[in-house]
Formats: sequence, C-alpha cells, structure tokens
Amino acid sequence: MDPDSTLLAAGLGGAIVVIILLRLLFRSMRMNTIATDVSKVRETDLESEPVPLATYTRTLTMRERILLHLRYVASEPIEIEGTIPTHNEAIDAVTMGDLKGLHVALSAMESDGEIRSTGMVGSIFELTDEGRIRANAIHGDFIGSIVMMDGVEVAVGEAIGFEGFPLIGDHIESWEDGHGADGLRSLISSMIAAFTDGRMTFKEKQEIDFQTEENGLDELQAGHIASYVKAAMDVRDIVEEEEIELPSAPDFPDIESEDIPEFNLDLSEPEPEPEPEPEPEPEPEPEPEPEPEPEPKPEPEPHLSMADRYGGPDPEDDSRPDHMHRKF
Repeated sequence: MDPDSTLLAAGLGGAIVVIILLRLLFRSMRMNTIATDVSKVRETDLESEPVPLATYTRTLTMRERILLHLRYVASEPIEIEGTIPTHNEAIDAVTMGDLKGLHVALSAMESDGEIRSTGMVGSIFELTDEGRIRANAIHGDFIGSIVMMDGVEVAVGEAIGFEGFPLIGDHIESWEDGHGADGLRSLISSMIAAFTDGRMTFKEKQEIDFQTEENGLDELQAGHIASYVKAAMDVRDIVEEEEIELPSAPDFPDIESEDIPEFNLDLSEPEPEPEPEPEPEPEPEPEPEPEPEPEPKPEPEPHLSMADRYGGPDPEDDSRPDHMHRKF
C-alpha cells in the first residue's frame, strides 16, 4: 500500500519545525551562558565605579577592564600607525587613578581564579582558562556595543577595530580621577622604569619601596600591582641588584678648635711667589790620586875580593914585613 502523500508532507513539515525549535533553544542557551559569565564579573561588592560610554549601552568595571587589558596583551597586537598605547597610557586607562580599586580588584580576581601568579609575590600575573573565557566574553560583548560618534551610531568594534585597544578612544568618555591618583601614577611610573630593561637597580627598588610606603600599601598589595604591571609589559624575569656595602670610614679622634688651621678667605689675587733660586751646581768629585809606583828592588852587589873591598897593602908602607929592612 502506497503511503499517503498528505502524511508525508505533514511529517516532513513537523521535522523542519522541530529542527528550527532546537536551533532556537540551543542559541538561547548559549546566550544565557555568555550573560552568566559576564554577570559573574559584574556582580561583586569589590568593584570600582564603571566607565561610562559616549552613549549608554553597558559599563565596564575595574575587573572587566583588567581582563580586557590582559587579553589584549596576550593577543600580541601588531602596531599599525601608533595604534598601540604606551604602558603608562594603557594602565592609566584601566585604573583611572583608582589606587584602592586596583589592588582590591586584583586580589578578588586572584581569589576567584581569573588570574594567577607564576611565582612569589610580585611575579607576573597570567590569565587562567576561566579568566580567558570571561575576558573573551566581555570583549565580544563590549565591541558589539553601540555608541554615538559624530552623531552616528556605530559599534565599538567598528571604531577601534576588533583587536584594537578597547579602553582608549572617542568611544570612552573622560573620567574623574579616583582617590590616590597621583600616588598611583607615580608608583606605576617607577615600576615601569624599573622593569623596562629586565634589571632593577638597588636605587630603583628603593624608589618603589618609598612609593609603596607613601601610598600606604602593604607588601601583598604592592606585589599584586607589580604583578599586574609586569603582565601589562609582558616582562617575566627581573634581575634585582643587591646593595653594595662600602667600607666604613675610620674613626678619627676629635680635633680641638685650636688645632684647626685658619684659612685665608681673601679672594684677591695672591702676590706672585718669588722664583726659587737656582740650586748650586754640585762640585765635581776629586779624581782619585794615582797609587805610588813601587820602588825598584836594589840590585845585588857584585862579589868583591878582600883586596877590592878593603884595599891592598900600601907599597910604601914600611910596616910590611917585606919592607922591614928599610928601617935599618
């Protein structure tokens, strides 16, 4: 028996209706999920005042601004005609000079598992998987917001680009600084200068410690802010130089006042000093006397006979025995 064509048509139409209803139901569930994610970020007693848009569509809290900022840094934006703001400009657009709101929001975000520190207090913050999901939901909701620019309604995404920095532009109205804005900007500037080249000198560390104390922050609060600044700069390893201890000066005995020479404070030109007399030339050293020549040894006398030595008898001597007869 052939099936009735009317029943076939009715069955096909019913199937199409069921499919359409299922798609609508799935879409509704998805939108509810996104709205729930966004509301989790909005609904907290720890939020600072929201940022008003040029035309009211939605507002951004401190936590939402931080999530958008960290998402922007993680996307590794490519600079086109100066579209990337400086670190000071980006952080200032996020914090709006609200010192307390910043460290309170960072503490809440860490507790709620949206961000995590990669090491000790003060090490760089990273978005968790949950934080990344919320940041993407907020980003999609925000760039789809409609604002008035030059009397024309435009989406934020059209004004700044899908991957542009979302917190600076004509779509954001100016704001009034929060409490402690000057101290916060000074602290942020000191941290940026210390983290720029990856090496923090002891003097720079002293300056950050001084700014921390001036702003009434404890070590944990200042560490959260430092972690956020490092995340905004995408700086991970910071080498801190140690203090160089110089040898102390030796203790000198007290000098009595009378022992201190008086100084001449006369500023007139001093008289020219007399030229020093030339030193006398040194006398030449006397030449050493020549050593006397040794006297020649006397030559030995030749051997003489007795007659040669004492002389022979006088031939005229009558005392000689051979001349005795001359006396008689």
